Amino acid sequence: MSSMTSSQPFILIEFFLLCIVLPTFIWTTNSGSMMFGFLWGAMVYTSLIWLRILYTGYVWSHLKLSSSPRHERQASSHSGDLEKSVGEANASTSLDPASASSDAVASSRLRDDFMKEWNWGAMTWANIRPILIKWVIGTILICLFTWWYEPDRLFIIPREMPQIIPFLIIAYPLLSALPQEFIFCSFFMKRYGEYIEKIPTFAGMTPERWKILISAIVFGYAHMLFLNWVAPVFSFFGGLLFAYTYLKTRSLALVTFEHSLYGNSIFLAGIGYYFYSGGING
Repeated sequence: MSSMTSSQPFILIEFFLLCIVLPTFIWTTNSGSMMFGFLWGAMVYTSLIWLRILYTGYVWSHLKLSSSPRHERQASSHSGDLEKSVGEANASTSLDPASASSDAVASSRLRDDFMKEWNWGAMTWANIRPILIKWVIGTILICLFTWWYEPDRLFIIPREMPQIIPFLIIAYPLLSALPQEFIFCSFFMKRYGEYIEKIPTFAGMTPERWKILISAIVFGYAHMLFLNWVAPVFSFFGGLLFAYTYLKTRSLALVTFEHSLYGNSIFLAGIGYYFYSGGING
């Protein structure tokens, strides 16, 4: 299974389906009201693929390091087929102590890599300070845009529904920002990064800049489901900021924090309507 899911054709088809077909289906069928179902469905799928890639890599690495000369010859003969090697290792668990410990090693390293992906150590003032400065400027611009584009909605939640603010501040990071950043940063960079790096560099477009740009385009396009221009345009620029932060720090925790700041600003300023029901319900 993993050899298939890690093959180039599968990855290209997966990218096409996840990043183009699925968002297109949602907005052309006016299914945006089920956005959380689609979002968390994508979160489950990408999480399983992410874990499978890591697990297979860990088992294979452990087998190579712990093999005897006899096992090295066997592992070498199957170096082009990771899945077959992992399958044989699992089948011979009771006969080979090295193979028997591979699952334990993989599980331990999965936990370590999970914490590494969160990278709480990046939540330092040196990293948070520039994020807060950009967020303050961005919030001012969001408020000015709301005042110009939808003046009646400016601060509508603080004015008319202040009781939901605590829920919004807590729920938005967990239910929306986190799965989005895992999909469009953690998973996206790990899964598609090596292919994006093959794009020729020109006019200052380094591989890192290509990753940021393509992630932002996909992130913006995914917000077409709200059937208005505000959500995808704002999301594109947000996607640039989030992808940059992630590639700089490799911290899911920090980029989720940053996304949460802007998301709450958008809702409290009054244009969260366009990121939830605007255009969908008319």
